Amino acid sequence: MLIPMKYDMDFLSLVRSLLLILLCTIPHTAYTVDFGRIQPDEVAYYVQDLQTGEVLAQHQENTPMSPASTMKLVTSFAAFTVLGKDYQWITSWSSDAPIHNGNLLGDLYWKGTNDPVFDQKDLTSMQIQLIEKGIYNIQGNLVLDKSLQKEVNTSHGFDKDKNKSFTTPPDPHNLAYKVVWLYYYLNSQNQPTIGINPPLPSNMTNIQVTSNPTIKDCASISSYLYTKWDGQQLNIKGNIPPSCVGESAYINIFDINQFVKYSFISHWQKLGNIGPKDVLIGHEPIITKILAINYSPKLSHIIKNMNKYSNNLIARSIFLEIGKKTNLPSAQAITRTLQKADISTEHFFIENGSGLSRVSQVTTKMLGQILYASYFSSFKYEFIDSLPIAGIDGTLKRRLKTMPNLHLKTGNLDNVHALAGYKLPSQNHEHPISIAIIVNKKHNTNLINGDLDQLLVSILKDVSEQHNMQAPQSLK
Repeated sequence: MLIPMKYDMDFLSLVRSLLLILLCTIPHTAYTVDFGRIQPDEVAYYVQDLQTGEVLAQHQENTPMSPASTMKLVTSFAAFTVLGKDYQWITSWSSDAPIHNGNLLGDLYWKGTNDPVFDQKDLTSMQIQLIEKGIYNIQGNLVLDKSLQKEVNTSHGFDKDKNKSFTTPPDPHNLAYKVVWLYYYLNSQNQPTIGINPPLPSNMTNIQVTSNPTIKDCASISSYLYTKWDGQQLNIKGNIPPSCVGESAYINIFDINQFVKYSFISHWQKLGNIGPKDVLIGHEPIITKILAINYSPKLSHIIKNMNKYSNNLIARSIFLEIGKKTNLPSAQAITRTLQKADISTEHFFIENGSGLSRVSQVTTKMLGQILYASYFSSFKYEFIDSLPIAGIDGTLKRRLKTMPNLHLKTGNLDNVHALAGYKLPSQNHEHPISIAIIVNKKHNTNLINGDLDQLLVSILKDVSEQHNMQAPQSLK
């Protein structure tokens, strides 16, 4: 049946009007954004005005993306919500043996609590507590009790990096991120040498370093050092420029139980004490007496270290603590926490809390919701304070240097570049906004952080032009 012409024209006019209304009511999508070398189908973003709640820009915001370390924002939100910003880990050493004439006549038990930032100075502080209780000789063993860890924390797909410090898995007896620090200095004879922490005994080290005055600059002391652990001895060689004096580097060579053993015994004996016979895995008896205790910094301080420097071990340890606190598998506990906060988890999957994962996924809208909820939470200031500041500190120290009002968590994997956080007002009339942008490379494997930074600036410029805000400065 043919429709009369006047009705056909009325119908077309109605369609045009409806389309115009629709275009005026949907959030702005970036048709004027300069994507640079990034293809539009490999990026997602979500930008929101935190004062009005208006979504300023979005693109593929509901598409599942690999987040890399921006996943730490999820872990941070869940940790602040479940554990609280003042949460602390407590480490204690105990024994059921008597103390007689400076001797502990039995075993010393260390019940691991997964403190992510327990360090060598904490270890020696607890050893001094033993001395203050009159213990100078541990006649038994140091027994490591790992019974509090009920869940295995995985990071599948990183086998080739298993000896790198960024893949170190959490352990009930976390200690100094399981790294040996090497310090280049001149000894009392003005000869170059290497200091080691933990202070391994001399029969476990073979240090052969010389000074090379022909090289002026010390770009990185690691590039001048050769290290190898042969199972018995740590060999350190190098021809190092004088400008490297005072510089340090770290290596990851021991498994966690070896590292705890060498650290405890080396520090204990350096303090002039004797023992223990060995370091073993076992269980603390039901009845013991606490001999030494250590309290970690508060969670807000720990999360700041985690996010500023993208520390995977801290994130993975916090992930496990959330599960332990709720008596749920950690991933399930975090998912429930998000759902209770009305944050969408439709495409959400979390493997270990750090973003060191080939299978974890989020959407930029979900990250935007977390940023929004955190901004209006009781932990707002601690959350924002934990993020790297553009051009100032953390993983953004050398990026976006002209935009210090950006507080953003970074994320990088082989195929991922991501930024998520806040643009805070620099003038009274400006509104705070949240930003989440993730690139999952599909086409151009040569993309770098600079490409993402340029895209971020373009998005912010586009948003400012559309909403009469102050445009961001150039990166240069």
